[in-house]
Order: sequence, then C-alpha cells, then structure tokens
Amino acid sequence: MTTGGACQAVALRSENILSSPDATYAQCASWSAAEAEGFIKLFGLSTETWSRVEALEGAAS
Repeated sequence: MTTGGACQAVALRSENILSSPDATYAQCASWSAAEAEGFIKLFGLSTETWSRVEALEGAAS
C-alpha cells in the first residue's frame, strides 16, 4: 500500500523522443478558450460518429 508522494522529472534524454522545434505545446500556447473548445469539438467528431454508427448497427441486429 502506498501513502502518496511526488516525482519530478529533472532531465529527459532519448534518441526516440517525438518533438518538433516548430510545435506549440499547451504550456506556452496562446489560443483562446473559444479556439480550444472548437478543437475539442472537432477532435471528438470521430468518436461521436463511431458511437452513432455502433448504436444504429446494434439496433439493426
């Protein structure tokens, strides 16, 4: 059983790390709340579509 704790990375080194000098990460992003909401909706469309198709296929069988 654990009682809690903390861990803080102090260095990261890997030949396989996925990073790009042109990328913007959340910690330094400058998008607005409306832009973030739009992205979340757009990103979720595939899941929503899959869910609806599965529901229709389940109702048909």
